[in-house]
Amino acid sequence: MTTQFTIPERGPICFPELEVYDASALAAFERCPFAYNMRYNRRVVSDQASAVPLTWGGAIHEALAFLLTHEWDVAGAVQEYWKYPGIGDATDKHRTPEKGEALVRAYKERWAGNKDYKTLTGEDGKPMVEVAFVLPLDLDVNITLAGRIDCGVEHGGIEYVLDHKTTGSMYFLMNDLRPQLQFDIYSWAFRTLRERCGGIIVDIMDVGKKGGFELARVVSPRSTWEMDQVPVQAANHARHIQLCKSLDVWPTYRTHCFRYNRQCDYANCCMHNVEVGLKEVREGGEE
Repeated sequence: MTTQFTIPERGPICFPELEVYDASALAAFERCPFAYNMRYNRRVVSDQASAVPLTWGGAIHEALAFLLTHEWDVAGAVQEYWKYPGIGDATDKHRTPEKGEALVRAYKERWAGNKDYKTLTGEDGKPMVEVAFVLPLDLDVNITLAGRIDCGVEHGGIEYVLDHKTTGSMYFLMNDLRPQLQFDIYSWAFRTLRERCGGIIVDIMDVGKKGGFELARVVSPRSTWEMDQVPVQAANHARHIQLCKSLDVWPTYRTHCFRYNRQCDYANCCMHNVEVGLKEVREGGEE
């Protein structure tokens, strides 16, 4: 049985020391163990590359959760957006706090009243929005998968996970939908909770440099066979994480150094020297 822990209000539900692994963390390890170690173990977050998108995306996620649970009350959603820690300073080449608010309003205009997507209701009678899951694997291992499902929806008579993505690289993302470990885990978890799942609907909000927004939803199905593989895949990655930790060796996978057409936050750390590279990344101040 998994040791008891408190689910954090925000961020990953990831406790490797307890063999509890967040879906996004396992997906990060699959892409690059070195980057996983920097982010989830050393807690190093780049001041330039990722801090703004993470803050911006987090604020928009909370605003959309409010919209979907409060009958599309956009005024209340905007208030939730501005409450998010650090959102007032979340500015980069094509994101500003004001543009984030405009995106929340555009999202409401685009999807409110659309009958093709019906938000599902859970057993507690509440909308299936921001559903945290903590599910032990049905294997002979003490490993638990965790995460948060943005929303459960019915589309075309089939139940799906709706996953929000605030990205400036919409068309790069389109080539990375299947297989994709994070989406696979969400589908498996949803099927475990609901006994059915058609896969993922990616709720894309393109915030690229062109100006304005491009809002789209892309269906990425998952077969029963694909979801059946998830526990073994997750257990395999968890075992590799423990091996890396025991040896204190975190290999680099160079196939994702320029994922979504931008350089990895930790490129200087792995290509040159970790301590030298850390001069360019911060966690609340100079390292």
